[in-house]
Amino acid sequence: MNPLSYAYLIPLLPALGFLLNMLFGYRLGKRGGAYLSVGLLLTSTLLATALLLQVRQAAPVWDKAAVFEVLEAEEALPPLEEVLSEAKAMGASRERVEALEAEIALAEEKLTELEHEALIREPAADFPFSSETPWITIAGEQGIPFGFLLDPFAALMVFMVSLVSLLIHLFSVEYMAGEERYPTFFAYISLFAAAMLGMVMSRNLFLLLLFWELMGVMSYLLIGFFYKKVSAQQAMKKAFLVTKLADLGLLVGIFWIYRAFGTLDLLAIGELAPGLLAGSAGVATGIGLLLFLGAMGKSAQFPLHVWLLDAMEGPTPVSAMIHAATMVAAGVYLMARAYPILEMGNALPLIAWVGGLTALFAAALAPAFADIKKILAWSTVSQLGFMFLGLGAFGWIAAIFHLVAHAFFKSLLFLGSGSMIHGSGTQDIFAMNQLKKYMPSTRWTFIIGGLSLAGVFPFAGFWSKDEILLAVKNALSVNGGYGLLLLIGYAASFLTALYISRTYLIAFEQAKRPSPWQAAKWNQGGLGVLNMSAEDLAQDAEYDHHDTHDTPHESGWHITTALWVLAISATVFGIIGSPFTGNALQGFVYRGIVPELEPLSAQWLGFIVSTLVALSGITLAYLLYGNARLKLQAPQLLTQLLQQRFYLDQAYYFFAAGPLTRLAKPLAWFDRRIIDALVDFLAWLVAIVGDALRRVQTGRLEHYAWTMAAAAVVLLLALSFGGQL
Repeated sequence: MNPLSYAYLIPLLPALGFLLNMLFGYRLGKRGGAYLSVGLLLTSTLLATALLLQVRQAAPVWDKAAVFEVLEAEEALPPLEEVLSEAKAMGASRERVEALEAEIALAEEKLTELEHEALIREPAADFPFSSETPWITIAGEQGIPFGFLLDPFAALMVFMVSLVSLLIHLFSVEYMAGEERYPTFFAYISLFAAAMLGMVMSRNLFLLLLFWELMGVMSYLLIGFFYKKVSAQQAMKKAFLVTKLADLGLLVGIFWIYRAFGTLDLLAIGELAPGLLAGSAGVATGIGLLLFLGAMGKSAQFPLHVWLLDAMEGPTPVSAMIHAATMVAAGVYLMARAYPILEMGNALPLIAWVGGLTALFAAALAPAFADIKKILAWSTVSQLGFMFLGLGAFGWIAAIFHLVAHAFFKSLLFLGSGSMIHGSGTQDIFAMNQLKKYMPSTRWTFIIGGLSLAGVFPFAGFWSKDEILLAVKNALSVNGGYGLLLLIGYAASFLTALYISRTYLIAFEQAKRPSPWQAAKWNQGGLGVLNMSAEDLAQDAEYDHHDTHDTPHESGWHITTALWVLAISATVFGIIGSPFTGNALQGFVYRGIVPELEPLSAQWLGFIVSTLVALSGITLAYLLYGNARLKLQAPQLLTQLLQQRFYLDQAYYFFAAGPLTRLAKPLAWFDRRIIDALVDFLAWLVAIVGDALRRVQTGRLEHYAWTMAAAAVVLLLALSFGGQL
């Protein structure tokens, strides 16, 4: 069976869950709508699994040892071509030039033979699977068809999104049980999952953009789900405005692609990019930067990261959806799909620098926070920075590896934090009170997620993060600036191990104590960050969803089942991409002629260094928070600076929102006093005329007869005196 025959059901089923919950959710019983959404998404996950297996069966299979020979042969070609160019430039003899050309031809012939020998199994005739149906016409010609693209990358993303979304839905059945608008929540989160599934299956950029924007709408609704809270209202508006500003860049970039390529088809763009952009590095760079602007907003990269922390105003399952399986992953997915354009321009180093600095910046902020969801939010920003660092360092597969690995362990950590909040009644890690005594399943799964995030063997984050750092190291041969980025990557890794270990030790190992968050006058944001008044904060206190329990308790089976499945995934998935399994993931999801694999001998040093960095961060956290042997305390000014996010949010309000607000006031006055007055005058005039005409309509036949006679007389007089009308 061709997977295209059922692939459309994968996003359609959760979209159907949205429709049914909106129409009938409140009539299906207390949890009827929730189980309906879970069941539909379970079906989508099973179909996604079948899709992944079919694509795997149709994809080519490579011999790993032979691939290494191909890569060595590829590396030998550029130096020969460079020697030939220098020989021609220096006026070398004809014999010398011909000898070099013959050597290059021989090397290319050998490379072709090696590529053929490395391929164990040819791809299926119709691989990759794609569909195309006439949809939108432009100037009478077919412009934008509707179609799906099911290649290994799409198949892997569909499987990951459906599985993680399913587990988040299952988790939400228990976690959201006491909330108002219970069916509405499942309707929103189902459509959120459907939008991401549709996006990763899209064959063209226009369809991708539609699903991209649908995700934006659903994130807006879910961040503001607790609509009675002013902070939730402000947070959803902030997320919407920042991401929509970035989306302008994406929109212009897509227009430019259509102008340059004449198509938005992803397959065609990949084939045409090397030829059309060979002499147009400026065009490739411009398009790449515009697309990256859209990705920066969606994936919260500096300086457009300011919305993501405040998105924690939504329910915890929403945080897991936004930060792991759907929205923020969309930016990385977009840039990965646009890679044929990126590598033809000069945007990759800038992408690497933005990603690297974001990774370090966010990792430095996380240890200053006490709200567990905000700690994990900074962690997400940092890990997304790692992914963009990998993309910018020519490590396409490394970024994809980390994207999927991060989805598993970060959703595990967010759902784990939800279980901790559910069991303890607080988001403040200082008030959670030795949760290891009461929440064993949550504790062990949180440890697995934390070790994966920190990059500890053998969990997924260890393999994927080290592959990014290896890509940065290899990029040194292209640009020496990547050396500093490598140090930044290791520094961010150290801080990552530090803050996630701090979170675990305080929440699970330490007794309850006064929180420095509550003691701080600046309260980690609030007034300035979300532009809220003291009255707004007092009002929101009435809608606090957490009441600290005297005795914490373990969560129910809906929550713990989701946690354990994700914990297993965060372990197994990394091993699939490790050298010990032949880099099976990299051999399946690749771009270019052959997979770009690294021999184990080239990775040992990185494994050792990464392990030492992670263990150093864990050790320091233990000395600071585990047994408090190090009596170190950050200066209050530094703590306040970090908790206020370097005052970047306030800077946005001062330099952008403030002037725009002052500009809006006279425009609002003009709208109310001039535009509205003009409209009101026209309405008054219409009312006067209507009233006059109403009086003419008496309903008496003799009046209408006299009116018709008078009109006839006027018409005769006009014809008599004027000669014509």
